[in-house]
Amino acid sequence: MPDSSGIATELIGVLDMGASAIRLVVAEIDNKRNVRVIEEASRGVLLGRDTFSGGLIRSQTVDAALEALDGFREIMDGYGVRDVRAVATSAVREARNADMFLDRIQGRTGIRFEIINEAEESRLVYMAVRHALRRHASLKSARTLLVEVGGGSTSLTLLRRGEPMRSGVYALGAVRLRQQLDLRRHTQELQVALLKRYIANVIEEIRLEIPLDRVSHVIAIGGDVRFVAAQLTGTEPEADVREISRDQFLAFCDEVERMDEDSLVDQIRYTNTDMADAGFQNLMFKGCPITYDADAPANTMDFLNFRYLRVVGHSDTWFKNTPFVRPNNRDARTSQILCYGQFVTMKRSAQGRLTFTPHA
Repeated sequence: MPDSSGIATELIGVLDMGASAIRLVVAEIDNKRNVRVIEEASRGVLLGRDTFSGGLIRSQTVDAALEALDGFREIMDGYGVRDVRAVATSAVREARNADMFLDRIQGRTGIRFEIINEAEESRLVYMAVRHALRRHASLKSARTLLVEVGGGSTSLTLLRRGEPMRSGVYALGAVRLRQQLDLRRHTQELQVALLKRYIANVIEEIRLEIPLDRVSHVIAIGGDVRFVAAQLTGTEPEADVREISRDQFLAFCDEVERMDEDSLVDQIRYTNTDMADAGFQNLMFKGCPITYDADAPANTMDFLNFRYLRVVGHSDTWFKNTPFVRPNNRDARTSQILCYGQFVTMKRSAQGRLTFTPHA
């Protein structure tokens, strides 16, 4: 369909089902293949917690995934999206009940997920980075390592002047390690020792295939990486590109290594639910993600049951347009869409609040 400038555009929806979250992007593509993202959404669903510990996606997790996808289906329908690409990676790929799980999703939402293999994962990551960083110096370097860190696996691609030379996907991810090593049973010191030993073994495997000592630049993407960059640069996790030095990164790793999980909660800034449930089990409560709100009262935790919450719109001002006006020095006319409403609950006993009394 043409936009206001007369350029033909199409709407697409992309869904990515990973080990720790399901993510949606709705974008507009014009006939010159320019992409404009118009909506992003994410819902924490720890599929990897089930798959990497028992090999099966449990019924409670299936329900959580279906609830999240119901909401994403509504978003896409609201925009009129007809073209949807939905992919699932390691957490679904390795589950013994993956076919049943995806059949339930398609039957309920009409969304057909494709389980992609490691090679396709690496290809899609490379294409996305090449598009986003096509003018960046790192893609002109003799040897650059492209790293995508997920909850279930890590994808590595060695680039030579921007072109892929070798690639591989390795069983290294925050959710996978936590479940397979059963870290909750151990002290913080033993957790660190187990993690270091496991990671060192994987790195030795990588060295057999990729000459890591000859790499001059690293391009890293993924929720865990955005979290680290946000801590070091003080920028929002949604920022597109941030650069950090090797020394900064190693110093941050040393700092985190000395912290237990309680210290991480107290000292590390979590700014969205992707960061809050990216492998840290203590930031889930009874299987539900915790969202930090800087404006909430101190020492309180509120519980929201969305089954009994809804928005009631104002009868006179609900998606109501104001008159179009032409701002100074602008060609386009603009109008506000006013939407007044209030959250109401049909069952107050289903909501809750915990209040904590700090120790002196």
